[in-house]
Amino acid sequence: MKKIMDYSAHLKKNGYVLIKNFFDKDDIKEIKDISEKLHSKNIKSVPNLHNFNFSWKLLINQKLMKFLKEFYNPDKVYYLYNSHSVKQKNDEPVDPNWHRDNAHRIFGKGDDWNNGYNVLRVGIYLNEKDKDTNGIRLIKKSHVGGKFICFLLRTLRSKFKRLYFNKLFRYFFDKIIGTTVYPKFGDCLFFYANIYHAAFRDKSVGYRKAIFLSYGTKNIHSENFLNYYIFHHNMDHRFDKEKNNFDEFIKLINQNDLYSNLPSERKLDKDITI
Repeated sequence: MKKIMDYSAHLKKNGYVLIKNFFDKDDIKEIKDISEKLHSKNIKSVPNLHNFNFSWKLLINQKLMKFLKEFYNPDKVYYLYNSHSVKQKNDEPVDPNWHRDNAHRIFGKGDDWNNGYNVLRVGIYLNEKDKDTNGIRLIKKSHVGGKFICFLLRTLRSKFKRLYFNKLFRYFFDKIIGTTVYPKFGDCLFFYANIYHAAFRDKSVGYRKAIFLSYGTKNIHSENFLNYYIFHHNMDHRFDKEKNNFDEFIKLINQNDLYSNLPSERKLDKDITI
């Protein structure tokens, strides 16, 4: 198995890295149990894993922590609250739009394009069958460049919608500009929040199942990310103190060298993409 520094180099260069067989059998069983509990009421998308105390153990998973600590060394790792789990039937639509998950999504506009952006998304796919080809498409190196591709995608979406959503056009267009990744259960995908990516699903299998988490360090990029998802996004990602004990949550993550820094007030930001 490659060393963490080799995976980190690939991640920094290309904007993503898929680590095969990242989790062991015990981890896989635990993740599967968490997913089943989250979707026990057949809700296809469950946000905010921090509001379900049975999910906390995944947020501090030791293999995740080991990778993140080495990747961010010497900075401390922060949990950034944007987390969710999906379980979608094969006849339910998946948003195919190319998008970024960061606050400043237009290339070159805002702090997210200055001083080494480092907010990471973690993708854990629960694809158990060999023929299951649910996954994700990513545009290599668009976390550090891509002014033209940003302009092209925004123009297609705003002025040529019929072409952009044409299935045949998208099939070839996506293959040309993107890289397709097929994570299996036990693999772990790390990608920068500001890389262009798009979900896709395999309609021949029963479900598209995945869990996504977010981490960073204490810097302007994490601050912008939290401000965006807590105060500007259409979904509230705050900790629900009526559901769970916040002090207990903070104690647990701090014991595992993971930190939390929730903003107390909304920050106006002209470069945020709503």
